[in-house]
Amino acid sequence: MARDTTTEAAGEASFVGAGFNGLAEGTGSFVGAGGGDAPSVSPGSGNIANGTDSFVGAGDLNQIVTGGDGSFIGGGGSTFAGTRATTASNEISVVDAFIGVGDLNRTSSAGNGSVIAGGGYAWAYYDNTNFSNQITAEDSFIGAGDANTVAGSLAFVGSGEYNSIASSAVYSVVSGGYQNAQSGADGAIGGGLDSLISSSGKYAAIGRRL
Repeated sequence: MARDTTTEAAGEASFVGAGFNGLAEGTGSFVGAGGGDAPSVSPGSGNIANGTDSFVGAGDLNQIVTGGDGSFIGGGGSTFAGTRATTASNEISVVDAFIGVGDLNRTSSAGNGSVIAGGGYAWAYYDNTNFSNQITAEDSFIGAGDANTVAGSLAFVGSGEYNSIASSAVYSVVSGGYQNAQSGADGAIGGGLDSLISSSGKYAAIGRRL
């Protein structure tokens, strides 16, 4: 059923503080302020908190979808997302996840308990399909930067751009840099650019490749 774009506190014990186009639909959910003028963002509102005990503090077009119980988006969000066909700006769809601020960051799939502290950039707007920083594994972390992805559990990307940790690379670290790829479990890349640890490189490390 399509909704209009009015602010609404629809969940039991929910709260919307200010702004426009906000929707707090989960039980005990909270939308502090902000909004967004993009009715294309499902279900037709700006900041959305659909998860039980979920929180969206401010910003534009941030979304915690149904199933994102106990999750938190502090703020941020890109107004570029207003022209995207199907997706919000910052988005959480898993339990106990956290996005502090930034643009077009996402925790999804099995990313329960994961954190994206900030970063992200509207580059993802131009291809109309991808988010910027993205975590799809539990208890993992991205500090900042842009276009970083984590698919390995209990893994860490500090910052940088286009760094990736594969699903095979549990307990792994990429501190920063550009376009570093980590596929070996319990491994570490210190920084630099274009470094690679393959899936056979368990316990391997690269300090910093210039």
